[in-house]
Amino acid sequence: MFWIGQLAIVVIMIMGFITLCQPKSPGTPYLSVRHLWILTCVYLQMLIGFGFLYMLYHWNGHAVLQQLGSTPPEPTLDDLWTMFYFSATTLFSLGYGDFVPIGIGRLIAVIESLIGYIIPAALVVRTVLDWELEKKEP
Repeated sequence: MFWIGQLAIVVIMIMGFITLCQPKSPGTPYLSVRHLWILTCVYLQMLIGFGFLYMLYHWNGHAVLQQLGSTPPEPTLDDLWTMFYFSATTLFSLGYGDFVPIGIGRLIAVIESLIGYIIPAALVVRTVLDWELEKKEP
């Protein structure tokens, strides 16, 4: 069940990122409320997806996070909010330092922070490509 959950979370996050990279519809502005909405949804999807991924590993007995040098606590449902918080601080920056990834959490945090930097770049590249394509059309 652990691997099925992990695969489902990763597939959903990939689908969200692919949505961001799709070309715009003809006749729509390059930057619009729709683009902002898609960007917001992709960020939320990544934040929630990585939060659940951290939680999935935590519930499976893997050490994922450590708070200010203390030992990782036993998994509870309240940890889900901690995982979402850590996911948000990792996705939007490199964290505050109040929680430190350990074990497999380090690899997940590196991937998440990389995606956090790639998402805005993907939007800019998609917009420039659409602009160039429309400029070439008569």
